[in-house]
Amino acid sequence: MEIDVQRQLQMPQKMVRHVLRKRLKMKPYVIQLVQQLKQEDYGKRMNYATFMQESMEDETMADRLIFSDESTFHISGKVNPYNSRIWGTEKPSTVIEDERDSAKVNVFCAISSCKLYGPFFFSERSVTSNVYLDMLEVWLMAQLDSDSTDYIFQQDGAPPTLEYGGSHIFKPTSSKTLDRSKWRCR
Repeated sequence: MEIDVQRQLQMPQKMVRHVLRKRLKMKPYVIQLVQQLKQEDYGKRMNYATFMQESMEDETMADRLIFSDESTFHISGKVNPYNSRIWGTEKPSTVIEDERDSAKVNVFCAISSCKLYGPFFFSERSVTSNVYLDMLEVWLMAQLDSDSTDYIFQQDGAPPTLEYGGSHIFKPTSSKTLDRSKWRCR
Protein backbone atom coordinates (compact mmCIF):
# COMPACT_ATOMS: atom_id res chain seq x y z
CA MET A 1 0.00 0.00 0.00
CA GLU A 2 2.76 2.42 0.99
CA ILE A 3 4.57 2.16 -2.35
CA ASP A 4 1.30 2.42 -4.32
CA VAL A 5 0.33 5.61 -2.45
CA GLN A 6 3.85 6.97 -2.94
CA ARG A 7 3.60 6.43 -6.70
CA GLN A 8 0.03 7.71 -7.07
CA LEU A 9 0.59 10.88 -5.06
CA GLN A 10 4.19 11.31 -6.22
CA MET A 11 5.26 11.87 -2.62
CA PRO A 12 8.50 10.78 -0.98
CA GLN A 13 8.31 7.46 0.89
CA LYS A 14 9.32 9.16 4.14
CA MET A 15 6.33 11.54 3.93
CA VAL A 16 3.87 8.74 3.12
CA ARG A 17 5.15 6.73 6.08
CA HIS A 18 4.88 9.79 8.35
CA VAL A 19 1.25 10.43 7.32
CA LEU A 20 0.30 6.76 7.75
CA ARG A 21 1.91 6.51 11.19
CA LYS A 22 1.45 9.93 12.76
CA ARG A 23 -1.68 11.41 11.24
CA LEU A 24 -3.72 8.32 10.40
CA LYS A 25 -2.37 6.31 13.38
CA MET A 26 -1.79 3.26 11.20
CA LYS A 27 0.75 0.50 11.73
CA PRO A 28 2.29 -1.98 9.29
CA TYR A 29 1.14 -5.55 9.93
CA VAL A 30 2.76 -8.66 8.53
CA ILE A 31 0.43 -11.16 6.91
CA GLN A 32 0.88 -14.48 8.67
CA LEU A 33 0.35 -17.79 6.95
CA VAL A 34 -0.24 -20.51 9.50
CA GLN A 35 -1.32 -24.12 9.37
CA GLN A 36 -4.77 -24.70 10.77
CA LEU A 37 -4.56 -26.97 13.80
CA LYS A 38 -7.32 -29.37 14.73
CA GLN A 39 -8.08 -30.34 18.31
CA GLU A 40 -6.36 -33.73 17.99
CA ASP A 41 -3.15 -32.07 16.74
CA TYR A 42 -2.25 -30.54 20.10
CA GLY A 43 -1.84 -33.89 21.88
CA LYS A 44 0.06 -35.38 18.94
CA ARG A 45 2.47 -32.44 18.88
CA MET A 46 3.07 -32.69 22.61
CA ASN A 47 3.66 -36.44 22.34
CA TYR A 48 6.10 -35.92 19.49
CA ALA A 49 7.97 -33.19 21.38
CA THR A 50 8.28 -35.54 24.36
CA PHE A 51 9.44 -38.39 22.09
CA MET A 52 12.11 -36.16 20.51
CA GLN A 53 13.27 -34.82 23.85
CA GLU A 54 13.68 -38.37 25.18
CA SER A 55 15.44 -39.40 21.95
CA MET A 56 17.99 -36.63 22.42
CA GLU A 57 19.31 -38.46 25.48
CA ASP A 58 21.19 -40.50 22.87
CA GLU A 59 24.17 -38.19 22.27
CA THR A 60 24.49 -39.29 18.64
CA MET A 61 20.84 -38.64 17.74
CA ALA A 62 21.22 -35.00 16.64
CA ASP A 63 24.19 -35.84 14.42
CA ARG A 64 22.29 -38.70 12.76
CA LEU A 65 19.08 -36.74 12.00
CA ILE A 66 18.40 -35.63 8.45
CA PHE A 67 15.42 -33.31 8.01
CA SER A 68 13.77 -32.83 4.61
CA ASP A 69 11.09 -30.77 2.94
CA GLU A 70 9.87 -29.59 -0.43
CA SER A 71 8.64 -26.16 -1.39
CA THR A 72 6.97 -24.55 -4.37
CA PHE A 73 8.19 -21.20 -5.64
CA HIS A 74 5.84 -19.30 -7.96
CA ILE A 75 7.56 -17.38 -10.73
CA SER A 76 4.50 -15.39 -11.81
CA GLY A 77 5.56 -12.36 -9.79
CA LYS A 78 2.82 -12.69 -7.21
CA VAL A 79 3.70 -11.08 -3.91
CA ASN A 80 5.29 -13.18 -1.21
CA PRO A 81 3.13 -12.63 1.89
CA TYR A 82 6.21 -12.86 4.11
CA ASN A 83 7.44 -9.60 2.55
CA SER A 84 4.05 -7.83 2.54
CA ARG A 85 2.66 -5.33 5.01
CA ILE A 86 -0.92 -4.21 5.46
CA TRP A 87 -1.33 -0.75 6.94
CA GLY A 88 -4.26 -0.25 9.28
CA THR A 89 -5.39 1.06 12.64
CA GLU A 90 -5.91 -2.47 13.93
CA LYS A 91 -4.55 -5.89 13.11
CA PRO A 92 -6.38 -7.27 10.06
CA SER A 93 -7.83 -10.73 9.67
CA THR A 94 -7.21 -10.69 5.94
CA VAL A 95 -7.50 -13.71 3.69
CA ILE A 96 -5.39 -13.76 0.57
CA GLU A 97 -6.65 -15.85 -2.31
CA ASP A 98 -4.01 -18.05 -3.85
CA GLU A 99 -3.43 -17.91 -7.59
CA ARG A 100 -3.94 -21.40 -9.02
CA ASP A 101 -1.89 -22.98 -11.78
CA SER A 102 0.72 -20.22 -11.98
CA ALA A 103 4.20 -21.00 -13.30
CA LYS A 104 6.26 -22.51 -10.51
CA VAL A 105 9.28 -24.57 -9.60
CA ASN A 106 9.29 -27.37 -7.01
CA VAL A 107 12.41 -27.77 -4.89
CA PHE A 108 13.56 -30.41 -2.37
CA CYS A 109 16.27 -30.03 0.27
CA ALA A 110 17.48 -32.09 3.19
CA ILE A 111 19.80 -31.00 5.96
CA SER A 112 21.88 -32.75 8.60
CA SER A 113 24.08 -31.35 11.35
CA CYS A 114 26.95 -31.07 8.88
CA LYS A 115 25.58 -31.07 5.33
CA LEU A 116 22.92 -29.59 3.06
CA TYR A 117 21.54 -32.02 0.47
CA GLY A 118 20.26 -30.00 -2.43
CA PRO A 119 18.58 -28.07 -3.67
CA PHE A 120 17.03 -30.61 -6.02
CA PHE A 121 14.82 -28.97 -8.67
CA PHE A 122 12.04 -31.19 -9.97
CA SER A 123 11.74 -30.90 -13.76
CA GLU A 124 8.14 -32.14 -13.69
CA ARG A 125 5.28 -29.65 -13.28
CA SER A 126 3.89 -31.48 -10.25
CA VAL A 127 5.56 -33.78 -7.76
CA THR A 128 3.74 -37.11 -7.84
CA SER A 129 4.54 -40.12 -5.68
CA ASN A 130 6.54 -41.72 -8.51
CA VAL A 131 8.52 -38.55 -9.17
CA TYR A 132 9.27 -38.13 -5.46
CA LEU A 133 10.27 -41.78 -5.07
CA ASP A 134 12.60 -41.55 -8.09
CA MET A 135 14.29 -38.52 -6.55
CA LEU A 136 14.76 -40.39 -3.26
CA GLU A 137 16.15 -43.53 -4.92
CA VAL A 138 18.34 -41.97 -7.61
CA TRP A 139 19.51 -38.72 -6.08
CA LEU A 140 19.17 -38.60 -2.27
CA MET A 141 19.80 -42.18 -1.15
CA ALA A 142 23.10 -42.39 -3.04
CA GLN A 143 24.34 -39.33 -1.14
CA LEU A 144 23.04 -40.46 2.25
CA ASP A 145 24.52 -43.94 1.90
CA SER A 146 27.91 -42.59 0.76
CA ASP A 147 28.04 -40.19 3.73
CA SER A 148 26.96 -42.63 6.43
CA THR A 149 25.09 -45.85 7.00
CA ASP A 150 23.86 -44.65 10.38
CA TYR A 151 21.30 -41.90 9.83
CA ILE A 152 17.68 -41.18 10.70
CA PHE A 153 15.66 -39.64 7.89
CA GLN A 154 12.69 -37.38 8.63
CA GLN A 155 10.26 -37.26 5.75
CA ASP A 156 7.48 -34.71 5.68
CA GLY A 157 3.81 -35.56 5.34
CA ALA A 158 3.04 -34.06 1.93
CA PRO A 159 0.68 -36.22 -0.19
CA PRO A 160 3.31 -37.37 -2.74
CA THR A 161 5.61 -38.50 0.06
CA LEU A 162 2.84 -40.35 1.87
CA GLU A 163 1.48 -42.54 -0.93
CA TYR A 164 4.61 -44.65 -0.98
CA GLY A 165 6.16 -43.07 2.08
CA GLY A 166 9.53 -44.18 0.82
CA SER A 167 8.59 -47.67 1.97
CA HIS A 168 10.42 -49.19 -0.98
CA ILE A 169 13.57 -47.60 0.41
CA PHE A 170 12.97 -47.41 4.14
CA LYS A 171 11.23 -50.22 5.94
CA PRO A 172 8.47 -48.80 8.19
CA THR A 173 10.15 -50.25 11.28
CA SER A 174 13.62 -49.22 10.14
CA SER A 175 15.73 -47.13 12.48
CA LYS A 176 16.54 -45.04 9.41
CA THR A 177 13.24 -43.12 9.53
CA LEU A 178 11.33 -41.25 12.19
CA ASP A 179 8.15 -43.07 13.17
CA ARG A 180 5.32 -41.18 11.43
CA SER A 181 2.79 -42.33 14.01
CA LYS A 182 4.58 -40.04 16.45
CA TRP A 183 5.13 -37.24 13.92
CA ARG A 184 2.06 -36.36 11.87
CA CYS A 185 1.90 -33.11 10.05
CA ARG A 186 -0.83 -32.19 7.60
